[in-house]
Amino acid sequence: MENIGNFLAACEAVGVRRLDLFQTADLYDNSNMLAVLQGIHALGRKAQSRPGYHGPMLGPREATYNPRHFSPDQLRGEPLIPLQAGVVVSKFDCDYGRRRQIIPPQASFDEHP
Repeated sequence: MENIGNFLAACEAVGVRRLDLFQTADLYDNSNMLAVLQGIHALGRKAQSRPGYHGPMLGPREATYNPRHFSPDQLRGEPLIPLQAGVVVSKFDCDYGRRRQIIPPQASFDEHP
């Protein structure tokens, strides 16, 4: 258990948030392996963001702050033609949510082929 605690302390020293790490008992008792995997992935993200690190990569790179600046014209936007925005012309044009019709509506049970 002491080695697990040392590992968690080293992760925090590297910069991994405590929220992203697991509890010692999660690994020692094998009770929450998902939290352990998420902690390892958090360490992988943090390792990739450190300058001079050229080792193996685990998971995606950690996001960095990237502010966007838009002019008032860009914020106002251009009007779109409705079909370019993906608007459905009629609610009857798509079959989403309809049940599959086993017997066509025009057929009746009295007809025999």
